[in-house]
Amino acid sequence: MLAVELISDEIPVLALGDSLQQAITWMDEFKMTHLPVLDKHKFLGMISESDIYELDNWDNSLQQHNELLTPQSVSKGDHAFEAIRILGEFKLSSLAVTDGDGRYLGAISIAHTINIISKLSLIEDVGGIVMLELNVVDYSMSEIAQIIESNGVQLLGSYVTANTDSKKMTVTLKLNKKDVSSVLQTFERYEYTVLGSFHITDSQDNVQDRFDNLMNYLNI
Repeated sequence: MLAVELISDEIPVLALGDSLQQAITWMDEFKMTHLPVLDKHKFLGMISESDIYELDNWDNSLQQHNELLTPQSVSKGDHAFEAIRILGEFKLSSLAVTDGDGRYLGAISIAHTINIISKLSLIEDVGGIVMLELNVVDYSMSEIAQIIESNGVQLLGSYVTANTDSKKMTVTLKLNKKDVSSVLQTFERYEYTVLGSFHITDSQDNVQDRFDNLMNYLNI
């Protein structure tokens, strides 16, 4: 998935001639803390709510405070993961997408991005989640996938997170079956450390409960 596919049509844009008051009004109306600023079709930067609140005269134009504009953006050809990384790193509510010449194509909102990601098979499909802890040097996705498939189960997706101990990592696996007991037994037989497992059913209430449990487990 490319960054351009995450563009939302619900994010307004600001021009240099707009006042700081206009920026704050739109941020409040559209529930945003960051908005893109353009000069015609050229992207100039993002303006943040927190920076505006530090100023006294909101009748001033954005052009009078262009030092507040920050350059965060992604190119239309960048992967969606890069957009998500920047959104998280700079704690943005929206992020500009540009072409190769710096022309503004649209913006990505964190809320719209979460909605799209929630519909990916890794998240939406009914199945089970298994969390493993292992040494970095022992990590082999091919071996992990082989263990899963040997039980007649398919791996829908995975992601890796680094632990506080840099020598260890956590691997989270989304499988296509709710009953993952046979997979857990095989992992334990191969001496993998299983941190936990979560069974996702087709009941919406249960999905939410399990999701909440997972987030609590990860301390998010």
